[in-house]
Amino acid sequence: MTIIPEPNNDNAKIGPEIVDIQTEGLSFLALSGESKVQLLPTPWPPQKLPPPNASLLATATKRGLVAAVGPDSLILATTQSVRDAYDGTGPSVGKLKKFEPQIKMLMETRISQLVFTSDETYLVLSAETGGGLAVYDVQSLLDGSQQALFELPTNGEALRCIVPNPSPEKGELIALVTAGGDLMIANLKGREYISSPQGSVFKKCVSCVSWSTKGKQLVAGLGDGTAFQMTPEGEAKAEIPRPPGIDLIDHGKCNLICSTVNWLIE
Repeated sequence: MTIIPEPNNDNAKIGPEIVDIQTEGLSFLALSGESKVQLLPTPWPPQKLPPPNASLLATATKRGLVAAVGPDSLILATTQSVRDAYDGTGPSVGKLKKFEPQIKMLMETRISQLVFTSDETYLVLSAETGGGLAVYDVQSLLDGSQQALFELPTNGEALRCIVPNPSPEKGELIALVTAGGDLMIANLKGREYISSPQGSVFKKCVSCVSWSTKGKQLVAGLGDGTAFQMTPEGEAKAEIPRPPGIDLIDHGKCNLICSTVNWLIE
């Protein structure tokens, strides 16, 4: 379903259905055939896998970096070194090739969220238990420091997601949704959460969030199937209805979760 926000209006209208496109000519170019690279030094144990909403791999394309977390460590490497590992002649077990990253950091707790900001200045981590934000300066990591620049609490809650603002000019802004459905926005340059008229929690019962393509606004999918459009300062712009023909089972409860929301055109 597509939604078209109405300018200067608190409501939105349903747009045309997205057309399905079928193709028989889609293909992908594999690196080094069926070879695989073991990116992490320690694999995730099958009996204790990360949560389904975990985000454990991040890339910084301009810097040419890739970051990944395992159960007890974080690695940071150049994307070129990962490519070279596919074609290299280093140690391997069958088709699985070993990889030695440029930077490896031991983690005292399991990490469930990992993102680069869009300006590639910061690398942000959040713990699987207790949440919180640990913010690292990327250049300091490359220079050898393994200390977090600063930390921010998330009220003791783990996070469903961390979504960086897509505009490099607003790269210090990240939106985050807690496991309990609270939406907050952090200003990493200011080392603080932005306050809205409702406080640091912009919206409750949030299940997903997406920035506009230019990072000027964001839309939050809610647990009742609706969505809410706002500015990074918390100003309401539109209330987006749930798809037609869907009724709440129990009005007011988070039981019709909007699972995914994406802002396609601004």
